[in-house]
This record gives sequence, C-alpha cells and structure tokens, in this order.
Amino acid sequence: LREGGKTVVLVDCRTRPEQAVSVIATALSKRNFEAHAEDHLIAARSNPGYLVIPYCTVGARSGSYARQLIARGFPPT
Repeated sequence: LREGGKTVVLVDCRTRPEQAVSVIATALSKRNFEAHAEDHLIAARSNPGYLVIPYCTVGARSGSYARQLIARGFPPT
C-alpha cells in the first residue's frame, strides 16, 4: 500500500480462522510476510518511508510481533 509517499506493509497477526471472517485487502498474513522477511528488512532499512505495521484484533499479538521485528533489526514505526 502506498500512502503519502510511504510504502505501508500491513502484517495480519491473527489466526487463519479470524482471517476467514475478514481481512484488509492489501495486508499480508504473518506467514507470507515471514516468507519474505529478509526482503522487507532490506527495504525498511534502506528506505525510511517503508513502514511495516503489524495488526491483530485487540493488539497483544501485533504488539508482541512488533517487538520481535524491532529485535530483528526492523525500524520501529
């Protein structure tokens, strides 16, 4: 998703049954994101406008995943 000169990558941290109920059309599942995590890391490190935004239903899973991504070198958003 491109918004205001930024590239926004939404990462859906919900379970497959939750995703079966509803999804944000441009979001990547956590599994799909992880399959290409190195590419996303390179893009995020080289472009400050490349934002990786995890989300879930309440926020606990996405917050935990965001902390994991930061620990792996992704810039905080």
